[in-house]
Amino acid sequence: MALSRRGRDALAYVGCETTIVNNGIAMRARMIHELNCTKHPIPYGTRVDHFVMEPNYLHIWPRHQFMLIALPNQDKSFTTTLFSPISIFRKLKTADDVMNFFRQYFPDAVSFIGANEIVETFFSSKPQPLISTKCEPHATHNGDMLLMGDAAHSMAPFYAQGMNSAFEDCLVLFDKLKENNFDFPKAFSAYNETRVRDTHAIVDLSMYNHREMTHYVTLRSFHWRKKIDNALYRLFPRWWIPLYTMVTFTRIPYHQCMALRKRQDRILQIVRGIGYSIVGILLLRRFAWTTIKPFIMRFFVDKVLPKVVTDKVT
Repeated sequence: MALSRRGRDALAYVGCETTIVNNGIAMRARMIHELNCTKHPIPYGTRVDHFVMEPNYLHIWPRHQFMLIALPNQDKSFTTTLFSPISIFRKLKTADDVMNFFRQYFPDAVSFIGANEIVETFFSSKPQPLISTKCEPHATHNGDMLLMGDAAHSMAPFYAQGMNSAFEDCLVLFDKLKENNFDFPKAFSAYNETRVRDTHAIVDLSMYNHREMTHYVTLRSFHWRKKIDNALYRLFPRWWIPLYTMVTFTRIPYHQCMALRKRQDRILQIVRGIGYSIVGILLLRRFAWTTIKPFIMRFFVDKVLPKVVTDKVT
C-alpha cells in the first residue's frame, strides 16, 4: 500500500503510523523507462538478495495508450502490472504474442522478469476491469446510514489514494462527530455536505493521473511544467504547491487541489501569453526596422544629403 499524508494522519490518530511506516519501503519518486531503454539507466543487482531495480521508486513504462508499472516488495521482488485497453489484451492469445509484445514495448523489463515468468503470469488470470464509483449522497437524510471508503468512492489506483482517502473519511467523520457533539444525524449531514465534492474530485484526479502516467510523462512540455512548478514551489512554498504535492503530502481538500491547479494553469497561461506578446512586439520592431532601414538610408542619401551639401556650397 502507498501511504500519503492523509493516510498517515489517520493511522497516527489510532496510534499505528510508526509501526506501519517502519515496515514499508520509502518511495522517492517515479522512474520513467523509455522505449529505447537508454534515458534512465537502471542499476541491476549482482546478488540474489539485491533488488534488480532501484527499490525506492514507482517504475513506469509509459506507452501512450497503455503502461507497465512495477512496485517493490519486501522480499526484494517486484509486483508488475500491465494496464491496457481490453482490445490489446484480446490480441495477445499465445505465448509468442505476449513475448513479441513485451519485447517490442518493454524490452528492459523482459531482461529482469524473464520470458517464462511473463508468459506464466500473463495467462494465470484474466484481465480485470478497473471500476470507479461516484455516489451522492453518502448519508441518508435521517442519519441511519453512511457510506465511506470504496462503498462511496471506489477509484482507479493511479493516484494511490483509494485507501488514503478512505482513511481520511474516518478523520473527517470523527471531526464532524466532535463538532456536532456526537449527534449522528447532524454529523452525517455535515459530513455529506463537505465530503462528497472531495470524493468526486479524487475519483476524477485518479483518472487524470492515468493519462499523465501513460502519455503526459513522455512529453517535453510536461517535464518543463514540472520544472516550473518545482521552481515556484521552492520560491513560494505557501503560494504555489504542485498538484501531486497537494494531493499526496497535504490535507488540502481534494476539490480545492483541483481548483488551485486550475488557477495555476490560468496564471501560467496569462504569463505565457504576455511573454509571447513581448517577444512578438520585439520581433516585429526588429523586423520593421530591418525592413524600412534601407528606404530611410536611400531617402537620406538621395534627398537629404545632396540638399545639405548644396546649401553649404551656396
